[in-house]
Amino acid sequence: MSSRTLLLAAVVGVLLIGGAVTGGTHASWVSRANLQAAGVTSATMGLGAAASPTTLAVVRGSSASTRVTVDDTSSTAARNLRQRVTPTLTGSLPGGITAILTTATASGCAATAQGVVDLAPGGSFTTCVTVSATASSTATSATVQLSYSGAQVRGATVAGWTTAAQTVTVPVTIVVSEPVLDCSPGNANGQGNYTFSWSAITGATSYRLYAATTQDGPYVLLETVPGNQTRFTYNLDRNQTGFARITAVVGGTESPRSNAIRLQRGNGAPSCTEYTS
Repeated sequence: MSSRTLLLAAVVGVLLIGGAVTGGTHASWVSRANLQAAGVTSATMGLGAAASPTTLAVVRGSSASTRVTVDDTSSTAARNLRQRVTPTLTGSLPGGITAILTTATASGCAATAQGVVDLAPGGSFTTCVTVSATASSTATSATVQLSYSGAQVRGATVAGWTTAAQTVTVPVTIVVSEPVLDCSPGNANGQGNYTFSWSAITGATSYRLYAATTQDGPYVLLETVPGNQTRFTYNLDRNQTGFARITAVVGGTESPRSNAIRLQRGNGAPSCTEYTS
């Protein structure tokens, strides 16, 4: 065998030492040095979410964020290989619902857009999914898909093994914030009129005023008020006590009930106060 043939065989043998299959992708020669240092000829490189996100509640007309942590789940040998992770959002969302990826702080979320992450071997990173809902959106729920994939990086160069894309589902529920209810009583001349007023909710098509004889209810619908109004007058008979709460309806979704107002009318001037148990 000629010296040229021997040299060629030696080079091919060196390239194959670093060769392995993970996720259907062959490792290239840049894996060789790290794998040989670990005394292995193959390994598995991977990523995985630390935990499934809980349902994210987003108030119409505002935004909310949730944090997602992704771990390096590579086999021990492959943790000599550093990954560059690319997180992205995939799929479609209902009208009026948008989602973005932002960087995470020590305990919250920043406004900076999330880019690629060079993940230390065996390490993890956290990103934030921020979901916004317009006040006019009629959606009541959404599903945000966070996808992330990795590729081996050496220095500033991405080359070698790759990690198949993984997906994390972030369930979203769209809620309506409740109004804050207030009340002004009538006069002392036996006029048992009460004027209710409440904070306006952006995008409300109507408000529903409920009444009950006890603070815990049951509450029955007293009146439906158009969304462009924030006042309503109600009359309570003499020697009666009642309770009132109000909700807002936005895009067909009704908010939780507001704080309770206690109404009292004896022989003198009527009164109304916020009720606290």
